[in-house]
Amino acid sequence: MTEEQPALRDKKNVWIIVLAVVVTVLLGAIIGYVATGGLSDDPTTGSAAGTTTTSLATVATTVPPATSLTQAPPPTDAPGQLTIQVIEDTYTNSSDPEDTSGFDDVLELEDDPPEVKAALVRFDTTGAPAVVVEGVTLRLFVVFSSGAAIEVHRVDGSWSETDTTASSAPAVGELIATIPPGVTEGESVEVDLTGLVTVPGPVDLYLTTSGDDTIEIAAKESGANAPALIVRWTP
Repeated sequence: MTEEQPALRDKKNVWIIVLAVVVTVLLGAIIGYVATGGLSDDPTTGSAAGTTTTSLATVATTVPPATSLTQAPPPTDAPGQLTIQVIEDTYTNSSDPEDTSGFDDVLELEDDPPEVKAALVRFDTTGAPAVVVEGVTLRLFVVFSSGAAIEVHRVDGSWSETDTTASSAPAVGELIATIPPGVTEGESVEVDLTGLVTVPGPVDLYLTTSGDDTIEIAAKESGANAPALIVRWTP
């Protein structure tokens, strides 16, 4: 054996020792990473380097509770007052005697023969309490105004918004109130009908005008601007 062979063997042994140490260190690091949850998919057991782990329980407590969709809206009427929305409405046109207009967005009024237009509206006051009524007001929203007066009449006969035409419409009854000329379009107008409601039940009204230009009033299909009857009593 030469003198160089022991030296080579000693160098080889050193490299084997160094390699064993490196392998041991790496194995220890991997085992420690796994033990601390570094390879887990569960965010509650570990986190990646440089990030902050958030508990699912903590997240759950920060989500606001859902709002119930079944909760009834608060009442809008003041004590002693009930706003009753129209349940049926239509208008007739003498120039088209078989036409029905029960599902139009507006009610048209006009008195320009042979074209005469009149509106019918119906309210149900069954929901009003059985008390002495102090006042009744009719509210209308004017979409387009000719400046003429609007007359409110009783209705002599039966009708329905689905099939009433000029040829089948009931007769115009007693005049009970008048909204004076000069009505502004785009605004609501009110007229006193105190004495109209004496017992709970349906209330039918005819709306007419003596003007020869069309007046348009928001109908039931318009939503919030639909005709309404406001009943007041002492709460």
